[in-house]
Amino acid sequence: MALNPKKIAGTLAAAGVVAASALVVGATAAIRSRHNPKVRTITDGQGSPVRVLEVDKTYQSATYVEEEKRSDLVLEYYRTFNVMFDFGLPIESVLMLGAGGCAYPLNVAKLHPEITVDAVECNEQIAQLARSHFFVDEAPESGNFKLHVCDGLEYLVNAKEEGTTYSVIINDCFNGKKPDDTLLTSAALKLSRKCLVKGGLYMVNVTSTRKGKNTRTLKKTTRALNRAFKHVYTFPCTDAEFGKEDNFVIVATNGNYKIEIPVVEEPEDDFSLEVEA
Repeated sequence: MALNPKKIAGTLAAAGVVAASALVVGATAAIRSRHNPKVRTITDGQGSPVRVLEVDKTYQSATYVEEEKRSDLVLEYYRTFNVMFDFGLPIESVLMLGAGGCAYPLNVAKLHPEITVDAVECNEQIAQLARSHFFVDEAPESGNFKLHVCDGLEYLVNAKEEGTTYSVIINDCFNGKKPDDTLLTSAALKLSRKCLVKGGLYMVNVTSTRKGKNTRTLKKTTRALNRAFKHVYTFPCTDAEFGKEDNFVIVATNGNYKIEIPVVEEPEDDFSLEVEA
């Protein structure tokens, strides 16, 4: 979906978001660099067929093809998203931004019919692939899953205007291999906070390394979340089978929870994997 920066700025200002202009800087990047998405079939280590959505030479979504295995999550960072169930927060609704092939949100909807799941994907072509190749057309009969084809920022603005809140918001939006900065500005994170229930969780998937200059994205994302939320937790989720770099799932919240953080070697520059305001 093509973005109109002036329209978004006006909509954000009307919604009462401070520094709305910060969201418009580079707003066209919010479309994400998703050229020529391709669907491929590969196999996992056990020889099971896996359907993947490849965009910009990276896997954006993956699901098992065999019906009996479709409830299994292929990617390690998908499995790490499930840490949201360990915080003790009653989860009634989940919003996923940058849903891609919808493998994870569809999995939540199928396994947890009591949870309402909204998946947002801004690219119509990818949304069509999600329907035709990633089983979105076989969504649960309970009706607790819905795919929205629109920009993530506009969706959040509309949710705020309508008073819609979520237990969990998952940000899996990327420009290439980096998280979409448009959704990590102070104004965008303030907007996201307003769309969370009290004590709700905001989760971000980050592709990074644990050492060297490539830790910059991890640090930048964590610091942005630390400015917006009281507590920030980072969970490593290395996927040796399907990813060349490490993934980290970062969870930010204003709720007070007791959660065990995996013990990992910290990145260089004395950067802590748990940061609290």
